[in-house]
Amino acid sequence: MVPNLVGQSILGATLSRELSDMVESAHKGLRVDPNELTIRQGKERSVIAKVWHANTLHDRIYISIYDMTDLRRLERARKDFVANVSHEFRTPMATIRAMTETILDDQPDLQATQIQYLNKIVNEVDRLTRISDDLLTLSVAESNLRRCSIPTNS
Repeated sequence: MVPNLVGQSILGATLSRELSDMVESAHKGLRVDPNELTIRQGKERSVIAKVWHANTLHDRIYISIYDMTDLRRLERARKDFVANVSHEFRTPMATIRAMTETILDDQPDLQATQIQYLNKIVNEVDRLTRISDDLLTLSVAESNLRRCSIPTNS
């Protein structure tokens, strides 16, 4: 439940200097780009705010706020999950690779087929490691891309 904010300043209502500055800029007639910021009214919320000045009879400033808190929390959870899975894959993959290389190095009497299979294991472990790295890189890039895509329609 949001308390009655009539008569309060933007800064007093939201505890957000950034939003207050955006309103001030719009009031001066400046173009204000949408911005992701934190509002601390009640509990802390991550929002995308858009502020614009309407040259109408009443000369008003409009504020549009998109609550992104849950989305950002889900993005963090997904990113953490991918990072944890990637890390958990690395340890067994490194162990399998090290054991396979040890067998290759320490067993001089291996047959050609055995050497071929062991080299195939090393190659597949390397491939899985690259996939894990790519997954982590993709997750980070996707998270950064989402942060940059701010709605601009009013």
